[in-house]
Amino acid sequence: DRAAMLSFSTYGGWIGVILAFVFGTVIVEKVARTKWIHIGTLLVTAAAMYFYGHTQHFAVYAVCVMVVSCMTAGFGLVSPNVIQTNWFPRRKALALGWSTIGFPLCSLIWPAVTNQLMLRFGVGGMFSGIALFILAYGLVCIVWCRPTPEEVGCAPDNDPMNAEEIRRSQLEMQQYKSPWTIQALVKEKRTWLIGVGLGLMWMVTVAIVSQLVSRLLEIGYER
Repeated sequence: DRAAMLSFSTYGGWIGVILAFVFGTVIVEKVARTKWIHIGTLLVTAAAMYFYGHTQHFAVYAVCVMVVSCMTAGFGLVSPNVIQTNWFPRRKALALGWSTIGFPLCSLIWPAVTNQLMLRFGVGGMFSGIALFILAYGLVCIVWCRPTPEEVGCAPDNDPMNAEEIRRSQLEMQQYKSPWTIQALVKEKRTWLIGVGLGLMWMVTVAIVSQLVSRLLEIGYER
């Protein structure tokens, strides 16, 4: 029953909302944790994605799809936003311009890649390929991912700064206390406009993507 299967993505999404809050709270306490949330959620997702495509048991499928939905809150939402904000505090628009290229690029490349994997290796092989890709990215991030530029001797926005200035900047960041408390954010109308606006957009997008292929097959299109 497709409806029953899809419902677990919804449950995972609700848990993901809670986890996004948890991850954000953990990172606020110590920004260095951003890296390990990023890597940890990627590695867990790789494992869940593998079993997602190799199980014949509904319970295992349900757990895997919920785990994938939940973990996305870490590596797909909270951690990259924190890293990007730390690296490019005054050049956010430029950074967003480059980083969001991934969304349409994924739509362009991913269907062709997964289609070929499925044709050659079957559904299980396709999911193995996805899991290996996520695993490889997670392992690369262990070496490559740095939540702040000062950790590798760089300055925010790549500004020219000497070692002493970079060290001072890092100290200031560690001591900084944001005025944005949870209460202040809840009272801010932009919080709700952004949350509801993006939420509706993703809800529609995910609903279409999850239903489109099976619906087109039903009415006679070839896969």
